[in-house]
Amino acid sequence: MTRCDKPVDMIDVELAPRMEREKACAFSQGEIDDDDREIWIWLPVSQIEVEHGSRGMATVTMPEWLAMKKELI
Repeated sequence: MTRCDKPVDMIDVELAPRMEREKACAFSQGEIDDDDREIWIWLPVSQIEVEHGSRGMATVTMPEWLAMKKELI
């Protein structure tokens, strides 16, 4: 018997790229913490696709479960 893979729902989120590392990229939604520092959201490179746009923003495509886990939706 073979296991059927459940299709993953993908969504697009508009984020501002901040830093890129080998295994993860940091993005911002423009939120500021209590110490007046910008809050960064780190996302695994293996789970996302990034399309850079204008005005310093990017469309980040990711599985819906990841966006929910990172509180992006």
